[in-house]
Amino acid sequence: MESGQSPEENQGDEKYILLGNTKCVAEYEKIKVIGEAKNRKDGKYYALKKIRMANETDGFPITSLREIKLLQKLSHPNIIDLKEVSVGYKQENVFLVFDYYDTDLANLVDSLAVVNKSLSLSDIKMIMEKLLLAVEYMHRNEIMHRDLKISNILVNKKGDIRVADFGLAREMAPDYDHFTKKVVTLWYRAPEILLGCHDYSTPSDIWALGCIFGELLCNGKPLFPGSSEIDQFQKICNLIGKPNKHIWPDYVDMEVSAKLDSLVENEYNDIPIKFKKFSPAAVKLLEDMLVWDPLKRITAEEALQSDFFNEPPFWTESRKMSFLNELG
Repeated sequence: MESGQSPEENQGDEKYILLGNTKCVAEYEKIKVIGEAKNRKDGKYYALKKIRMANETDGFPITSLREIKLLQKLSHPNIIDLKEVSVGYKQENVFLVFDYYDTDLANLVDSLAVVNKSLSLSDIKMIMEKLLLAVEYMHRNEIMHRDLKISNILVNKKGDIRVADFGLAREMAPDYDHFTKKVVTLWYRAPEILLGCHDYSTPSDIWALGCIFGELLCNGKPLFPGSSEIDQFQKICNLIGKPNKHIWPDYVDMEVSAKLDSLVENEYNDIPIKFKKFSPAAVKLLEDMLVWDPLKRITAEEALQSDFFNEPPFWTESRKMSFLNELG
């Protein structure tokens, strides 16, 4: 599509319909950057996410309806803000409109690595605090994200941090305990989901945040880059030791536990060794997030009280983060 066209295909004089209090998607001028558009009226830049209509006969995708509902419910400075839903005359042309962010955390870390740079410890501290604030807010409102990873964390030139992509997020109904295990990108998947539990809850998001924390401390190198579910389990065991009935009582009741026990030998938590250059408070926070038993895993609210956030180097809102120059 040429720059200057709307996000819709060239449709001549086709009219548009709207969902709720929304603007016509034709009011957005597509920019060459994928997903970026400029509002023709206010001149501001936005990110447009097109809803995939896999089968028109089934109507509007239930997963997209769920995502819209959750985003409309959430309002937090560190969670992406859904501005509106714009819909074209053709059913397949539906867009979610968000504020535009320059990049995501994964691309930022990769860009820094290219020029032999990395996030400072104060940058990491700021990022983790904002992520924990966002997740604490979600969990307090009984919402699980279920797909936290560094590529779903948006960053702009002002240093704003936002959790994005709520396509897999779910509300935690008190009478529902059978969630699918096919959620969360493998490298960030909590052990209880990895091993087939269906009654998982908010601790699964905390595990993912622990993976993000460790990845940032390792200059963007993933903690558990498994190639399969078994390989993922082995990589987790290699770092934090294999589970047993003492540290995770529910583990011994799982059908796969006997088979998995024979695959790994490490029984020790090696986080203090791998992260020995960091403060005891940083190591303790990481350990508390990467706990086998979800019932013993730290909560977002508890994590925000960690000594890690109360020791130097400190960050302040008025201080520009060291990575902002890399955003152009």
